[in-house]
Parts: sequence; C-alpha cells; structure tokens
Amino acid sequence: MGAFSVKIRVVGANGLTEDVEALVDTGATLTLLPASLLWRLGVVPQENAPFRTATGAVVHMETGETSVELDGRRKTVPVVFGADGTGALLGVTTLEIFRLAVDPVEQRLTPVPGLLM
Repeated sequence: MGAFSVKIRVVGANGLTEDVEALVDTGATLTLLPASLLWRLGVVPQENAPFRTATGAVVHMETGETSVELDGRRKTVPVVFGADGTGALLGVTTLEIFRLAVDPVEQRLTPVPGLLM
C-alpha cells in the first residue's frame, strides 16, 4: 500500500481557516498539525500527553481540539501540536469521527457506517 494525502480545511477558534495536505496515517492515533498553524488559528493546548514515535521513543506533546472540514463535513477533532516544518498527519481518531475508512487500493477515503454493537 502506498501512502496518500488528502486536503483538509482546519477551522480555528478565531474563525480563520487554512487548507492543509495531510498524509493519511493509520498508525497515528491523533491528527498532527504544525504548532504555528494551530496557534495562528487560535487553537490553544489543553493538555500535554505521551505519544510513542515510530522509533519506539515516548515523547510528550501538547494536544487540543479544533474543527476540521473533510469530505464536505465539519467536525471537532483532537489534534497534536507538531513541530514546525513537519507535515500534517491525519490520524485514525479523525477518520473514526468522520466515519471514514482507508481504501488502500484506490488510495482514497471511503464512508463507512458507524457501529453500535
């Protein structure tokens, strides 16, 4: 499976928006966005949380919430304040909130029904 990106619109607490290309990353719990982008949009950290990196290291990063537009819909999602200069990652929590699944063959996101089992 190859990696692919999708365009998302980040909507800040101050009403400003910014379009971002985000790499779809099913190995990431939360969506990661550059801290400078989040600050510019008026998003403030709510907590400092531990995350395990691809190398196995545990790092503590600031997290918060903001609105994201994807697939023609707007939802509030948790986000990680990433280092400036890093790319955006679209994590599985955001995919679940939007009820989207990854189609690895077509390299796209597809709607799926929610579960109530």
